[in-house]
Amino acid sequence: EPFNFILTCPQFKTETILRDKFTGLNPQGFITEAIVTNIHENKEEIICHYQKDGKEHTFSSTYIVGCDGKNSIVRKQSGIFYGGKRYPDTYLMGDFEDNTSFGSNAVVFLPEDGMIESFPLPNKMRRWVVKTDTFVKSPDVQIISEAIHQRVGHDLSNLKSTMLSSFGVQYFEAEYFFKNRMLICGDAAHVVSPIGGQGMNLGWIGAYALAKTLKKVANEKDPEIIEKLFSKFQSRQKKILRKTAKRAEWNMKLGRKQRYPLLRKAFVKFLINTPFNTVAARIFAMKGLD
Repeated sequence: EPFNFILTCPQFKTETILRDKFTGLNPQGFITEAIVTNIHENKEEIICHYQKDGKEHTFSSTYIVGCDGKNSIVRKQSGIFYGGKRYPDTYLMGDFEDNTSFGSNAVVFLPEDGMIESFPLPNKMRRWVVKTDTFVKSPDVQIISEAIHQRVGHDLSNLKSTMLSSFGVQYFEAEYFFKNRMLICGDAAHVVSPIGGQGMNLGWIGAYALAKTLKKVANEKDPEIIEKLFSKFQSRQKKILRKTAKRAEWNMKLGRKQRYPLLRKAFVKFLINTPFNTVAARIFAMKGLD
């Protein structure tokens, strides 16, 4: 209470809000359809080279922040190590017209053959996530519909579907989130399991913390203090990251095909029907990370 309901916001809407705010502050600062080709630094500044409309361009700044995804060129050119692992878990995901009686509720099923999640989306749509035994290279409506019908008896045939995808799960973490004048944030710094939907949230948390750190750094001349400020940001973000990863692992293990499904059923009933349900809800919903 009082926020015991599901809130969803499409990514394009989030991006529109951010873009409008940014261009309101700096109309010339948002450059699209450009490709960064090289980054190098000296004692005074860092220089970024990029291509746009077939022409070479450069800009310089005191620092550069790479929010450029798992294959970040900023991280690669800084020489920061990026390591991790892949989990055995694979999933199918699809958005369908909502023909359930769940209304605004999110639902998690734990059948013997693997977890199924279902939660509401805008415009009378509903997202379904299905645990699979192996990675499905070419997902289609029939595969996901049959899995849902077989495990929980719900029929999705002849419904409008707007999205289908399949995915595996991985965890990657950069050894450092800063090096000299280069900093990284979001997927450039860390990739976590999408179970729990925390990838974007981790990015926002990191960006907000880094923005506050850069504001302090801007008024500081002592290199040692600057190093300590960035180290504090890095330590805090890594702590949140690892807590998120552990919770996602817990959620994944709970949703896997079980050798002893009755034990899982008893465990889940215990969590739901005792005072531990509040703690379990906070962990499952990824609350209290920061």
